[in-house]
Amino acid sequence: MGLGKSRAYGNKLAAHLGWEKNFFHSVLDNGVNGPSLMVLDSIEKMGVTPHQAAVMLAPSLAHGLNKLASRVGPQAMIEKAEPTVKSLLEEWEAQSG
Repeated sequence: MGLGKSRAYGNKLAAHLGWEKNFFHSVLDNGVNGPSLMVLDSIEKMGVTPHQAAVMLAPSLAHGLNKLASRVGPQAMIEKAEPTVKSLLEEWEAQSG
């Protein structure tokens, strides 16, 4: 299924967002229903740009950030990521609306 490749794709998206790789995967793991690597695999197969992929993942990233924040409390990485996710979510809503 190429899930190692999906992890590498997630790392590419993390770099695009300016996030640590492990942080990106933790946020995504907490934000999706089911295996996050399968979600990444399906998005990668669509051939979209990293920004388009990040917009597609915005609801999951927002949910994952909220879950992490409620579990671990205020953290610098979470607070730094919030404006990025908010912007991506606004773009996702504009495209979906």
